[in-house]
Amino acid sequence: MVKDFSVEKNLLPPKKVFGNRTESFINNRQKALELYLQTLIYKFSLLPEPLATFLDFPKYEIRAITSSLSETFFSEGEVIISRGEAYKFSPLQLHAISERLKLCEPTCYSNNPTQDIAHLIEFVSHLKHLKIVGSNICFGDSNIVPNALSFDFSMFKFLETLEIRNCKLDNNLVSVETLRMKLKSLIVHESLKDLATILLCGIVHWSPALEPVRNWPFWDSITCANFSHNSLKKISPSIKLLSSVKQIDLSFNEIEVIENLDTLSELSTLILSHNNIHYLDSLHTQLGNISALYLSSNKINNLQGLSKLFSVSELHLDGNEIASFKEVSYLSKLPCLEVLNLEGNPITTYVDYRPQVLLMLGP
Repeated sequence: MVKDFSVEKNLLPPKKVFGNRTESFINNRQKALELYLQTLIYKFSLLPEPLATFLDFPKYEIRAITSSLSETFFSEGEVIISRGEAYKFSPLQLHAISERLKLCEPTCYSNNPTQDIAHLIEFVSHLKHLKIVGSNICFGDSNIVPNALSFDFSMFKFLETLEIRNCKLDNNLVSVETLRMKLKSLIVHESLKDLATILLCGIVHWSPALEPVRNWPFWDSITCANFSHNSLKKISPSIKLLSSVKQIDLSFNEIEVIENLDTLSELSTLILSHNNIHYLDSLHTQLGNISALYLSSNKINNLQGLSKLFSVSELHLDGNEIASFKEVSYLSKLPCLEVLNLEGNPITTYVDYRPQVLLMLGP
C-alpha cells in the first residue's frame, strides 16, 4: 500500500517485540488497526484491490461482488448457458447487481477488462434457468441478512425457469414484468404466505371481479407451477393469472378450501396433498378438465363433491378420514377413473374392503 498507493508509512500502528501478548497491548493495537483501516477506507473513493480483497469486499460490497461475477462470466458464461442448467444466485448477489446498475459510474473499476460489468449484464440477460437460494442467517462475518435484501428481475430478459427457495419475498421483489411473457416454469418453496406476493408483484390494485379479463396481468407462458412447502392458507385469486398452466403443486401448505381455479381451462394435474382440506364442494365447478387430482393426507371424510368430476382418471385420497362405503359409491359415477388410492383411510380396515370397492366401481 505504501509503495503502490502512496499511503503514509507512519499511519500503520507500530509493532512491539516484547510484551506483545499482554491483554492491554492487544486491545490497544486492535483499536489502532481498526482506526488505520477506517482511515484507508475514507482516503480512497475506490478501494485499491489489495485492500478490498483483504477486507473481503468481493464477498460483501456491491462493486466488488459485481466485478467478481463479471470476471467469472467472462471466462465461463457461455459454457454455463450452453449447458442449459439452472445457475444459482443468492439474494445478496442479485441485490448487488440490482444496486450496481443504478450507479452512474464507470463499467469497470480496475485495469482488468474482464471485470467490466458488461460481461455480467450479457450473462443475466441471456440466462434461461435461474435458481435463488436465500438465508435468514448473517452472511459470513458481516451483519448482512440475505433475506432482508431486495432484488430486481428486470435484467432477466429470456428467463424460462425460475426456482426460489427459502427467501423472504414480501416487499423484496422488484419488477417481474419481464418474466410474465416468457417464464414457463415457476417453483417457489419456503418463501410464500400469499401467492399474490409473486403473481401480483408490482400491481397495487387488481380485482378479478371488477377488472376486464383482457386487462389481467397474465403469466402467459407458465405451464408448470410448484408452490409446495410454503405457508399458504388460501388459494389466492391471483392464481387465475396462470392462464396456460397445466400442472399446479400446492402440497405441504395449510390450505382448507379449494377455490379460484375455475378459469384455468388448461389445468390437468392438481396436487393438494398434505393440507388441511375437510370438504370437497362441487369440485367439477372448479376443476372442469382435471385428469389427475392428489388429495393425500388431508382431513376429507365426504366424497360427494367428487361425484361429477367426470374428467378425472387418477385420484389420490390416501391418508384421509373416509370411513364408509357410501362415500366410495360417489366415485362410481366417474367414467374415466383408472387409478384410485384409498390407502390409510379407516375404510381400508374392513375385511371385505377391496371386493366391495371393486364391486361399486364396476369392471
